[in-house]
This record gives sequence, C-alpha cells and structure tokens, in this order.
Amino acid sequence: MPGQARSSSSEVCVVLPCAGTGTRFSAPYPKELHCVAPGITVLDLSLAPFLDLAAAGSRVRLIAVVTAAKLATVRYLARFSDLLTVVITYQAAQHGPDLRGAVTAAVPLCTADTVLVLPDQYCSWDAARNPVRAALDCLPGSRWAVLAAPAHDPADLAAEGALRIERVRDTERVVAAADKPADPSPYNAAWMCIATTAKEVARLPDAVCPDAAGSAHPLVGAAAVRVAGYRNVTTPWDT
Repeated sequence: MPGQARSSSSEVCVVLPCAGTGTRFSAPYPKELHCVAPGITVLDLSLAPFLDLAAAGSRVRLIAVVTAAKLATVRYLARFSDLLTVVITYQAAQHGPDLRGAVTAAVPLCTADTVLVLPDQYCSWDAARNPVRAALDCLPGSRWAVLAAPAHDPADLAAEGALRIERVRDTERVVAAADKPADPSPYNAAWMCIATTAKEVARLPDAVCPDAAGSAHPLVGAAAVRVAGYRNVTTPWDT
C-alpha cells in the first residue's frame, strides 16, 4: 500500500550525478547545461519538480556529484540556492567509475528519503500532479518507488535502466529490472528517477547498477509512477 501523503515540511535529499564525461552527448559543454529553449537548460527542467516541492514548503537538499571538470555546472547550480540547500561533492577513484560511483559518492550525505534524478532527462508534468511528490508519497509503505517512462523500442531499452511494470492488485509495480539488458524483450519501461527511504538509501548504488550477479534487484517490487513526455538529451528517445 502507498505510504501516507507527505507533509509540506517533509525533508528530501536529491542525488544529482553530474560527474560523467558525456561521451554519447558529444558536445563541448556539459550535457546538463544543454539549452532546450532560450534560457532554459535541461538541468532547469530536471530540477523543476524539486523546486516545486521546495516552493510548497519541503526542505530539499540537493547533493550534486561532480568532478573538477564540471565547474561550469557548479556555478550554474548556485541559481537554485534560494530554494534548495545545494551540496557539492566530488566523485573520486575510491567511489568507483560511472553512475554507480557517482551515487556511491552521494550516499553518505543522504539523511532523509532520497530521490536520484539524472540531469539529462525530464518529463512533462504540472503542479497538480508532481510525479516526484507522487513517488515520495509511496514511501515508506513501499521502500522504493520509480518514475517510469513507458518504452517499447528494444534499442531504447537496451541503453537504459529497464523495467517491467505490471499492475499488482491495485498498484503498478516493478516486477523485473535490469541495467542495459542484453535481452530487452521482457521490459516495457525505463526508470527516470528512483526514490527510496533513508533506511534503504545505502542500496541505491545497487539499484542503478547491481554489483553482484544473481542478487535480487532492489527495484523489484517498487511502486511505479508512469510519466509522459519523457525526454533524454543523450538519446533521441521521446514518449
């Protein structure tokens, strides 16, 4: 069953991994700073639901994971500091590479229910139904929740954190999950954001990239909130 609706004063931590080199994006600037409209970057749209939470009274702690090459991103994040508490941390060799390493770097700083948001993705939404709030409202009754973008193209699913979403009793749930699956045919969605409780946040690296073959994927059983208008600036996938 979904958890009780969160109060406007609830605290939430947001993990924003910006340490990647953007190899697939192939631009001379960070992909999160790509303009999707005049004066509006993909990062503005990725963080918009969290700014909405903060404007409604939630205490939002944004934990941005960067490298020294991402100082332009660090400067850009300053514009959000009136509404969000912005924390900058660095992904170092001790954390490991890629997205898993970035999430590992952020986990010790996560002190409340936590949402992982990728800075190159966003979706359509409105203030009447903020999808991030809907995911957080599933906690703690469900220890995990995802924003799921429906997908059917095998090439798209093979490049993403793939999910199989099915209705289980009265709630949509993740019944299978894999990162960049070799066989994408069983899957019908990809995760855009992952929400989890403070008690489970140590497992967040395993949710984005399972470390042990054969171990249970943390996202199996997670509540799923479908999103529309999904955009990923790294790939041409639109829904």
